[in-house]
Amino acid sequence: MANPHFGTVISENGMAYTWSENAHEFRLTPFGNDPVSDAGGEAFYLRDEESGHFWSPTPLPSPGATPYVSRHGFGYSSFEHAEGGISSELTVYVALDAAVKFSVLKCATSQAAHAGSPQPATWSGYWATCGRNRPCT
Repeated sequence: MANPHFGTVISENGMAYTWSENAHEFRLTPFGNDPVSDAGGEAFYLRDEESGHFWSPTPLPSPGATPYVSRHGFGYSSFEHAEGGISSELTVYVALDAAVKFSVLKCATSQAAHAGSPQPATWSGYWATCGRNRPCT
């Protein structure tokens, strides 16, 4: 997914890297270039605060116990998953005319799984950045 000045690559497992201006020379996050390990420098995590159980809304880096649905279309990638009464949908896309990457994470709690009261859950994100003192190979 890219526009003339910015872009990102995301795999079916949700591992991604992002660049500005040039995909090889100006990486913002690392690119592993290994289809077997499918490592990346960007990740989201969800956590059930009652049990302490955590997982990713994408199949990697921390897979949940139930299946995922990955969709890739023209200009977007989407990942759906449900774990422990929490359903999630992560949609990733790039602005058409700006150096902006959108990662829209929607979560919902199953009423049956938590007896009608809000289930305490948190999300967090991780981005390993590249720079002068940290190569992105």
